[in-house]
Amino acid sequence: MAEADPELDALTAAFEAGDFARVRADAPRLIASAKDDTVKRTAEILLARTRPDPLAAALLAISAVLLVVLSAWWIAHSGKG
Repeated sequence: MAEADPELDALTAAFEAGDFARVRADAPRLIASAKDDTVKRTAEILLARTRPDPLAAALLAISAVLLVVLSAWWIAHSGKG
């Protein structure tokens, strides 16, 4: 069994507390400096779990494009009638 790592424990505590900014800032440093592969993999998993869902990001982008297109169409056709 791997030894306890205080940096990983702090990173896990930050993740559990919802401090994802700290996880995104500290995880890459821990991944680069950790000698234990288990610590590296755990930090990589925590970092991956703070990234936005790709489907949600794509749907947000599609919604923004749709809003712009529909707004432009409405503005272009609002004077006719």
